[in-house]
Amino acid sequence: MNRVQPAAELIPLTRSRVPGNASLRDAAELIQTHKVGSLPVVDRGNGLVGMLAESDLFRMLTALWDASLAALPATDGTAKRQ
Repeated sequence: MNRVQPAAELIPLTRSRVPGNASLRDAAELIQTHKVGSLPVVDRGNGLVGMLAESDLFRMLTALWDASLAALPATDGTAKRQ
């Protein structure tokens, strides 16, 4: 093994990637389908613009969940605040 081999050659950009304009639902489905923990996010020229991880999706999900719970009426008729 060549010790100066670039990392990009070890882990090729496979079909397990998501375009930057894809929906989060589509990205989550790709993560589940390909059984990976993260996906590269690419631009139109397949250039890497970032990484989307399962933890990013869970963070978004819990924020949405908290916002939904905060909007529910409390038992005293006021909105719940967290």
